[in-house]
Amino acid sequence: MDQHSSNHVPALPLALLSSHNLSTRSDTERSAAQSTGLEQDNESLRLKLRQIRDDNARLVSANNELQTELEAVRYELHRSAGKIQSLEQSVECHKSSLCAVRESTAAEKTRLERELSELKCRADESCKAAKCSAEAVQQLRSQIEESKKLRQRVEGMNGKSFVSLYSVTVYFRCATIDLSLNKHQIYCGAPKVN
Repeated sequence: MDQHSSNHVPALPLALLSSHNLSTRSDTERSAAQSTGLEQDNESLRLKLRQIRDDNARLVSANNELQTELEAVRYELHRSAGKIQSLEQSVECHKSSLCAVRESTAAEKTRLERELSELKCRADESCKAAKCSAEAVQQLRSQIEESKKLRQRVEGMNGKSFVSLYSVTVYFRCATIDLSLNKHQIYCGAPKVN
């Protein structure tokens, strides 16, 4: 072989070269298409990630609000439990006070009924005494009328013996009236009049 033939690169057919160029170009296009697809996928993933972060931020905010509300509800519940306990103690206190008031009322009712019964007895006794007194007064009036008539008769007769008899009769009548009045007062329970 000569020098010229040793340095010479064998010439490739044109069809083979054009096929090689096409394959290089299609690799580049494929690579560019893949890169574009990856960029689109990355952009889509970024959008999803941004959405997830926004959703996460909203959920964290909502969670914080719920925790705040929960704390407020717990505080109200604790305060209400304290109020309920205080009210229960107050109710127990009022119950015992009410029992004491009921017992006191029952005792007062018994006492008033007893006093009313005593007053009725006294009223009955007073009515009886008043009736007895009325009868005694009527008797005394009758005796006084009789004494007046007797005196008029005696005065009508001008004899001394009749006057002295009248005096004795009046004396005995007064003594009889005194005795009957005392008996009546003793019977009715009134104080003795001298």
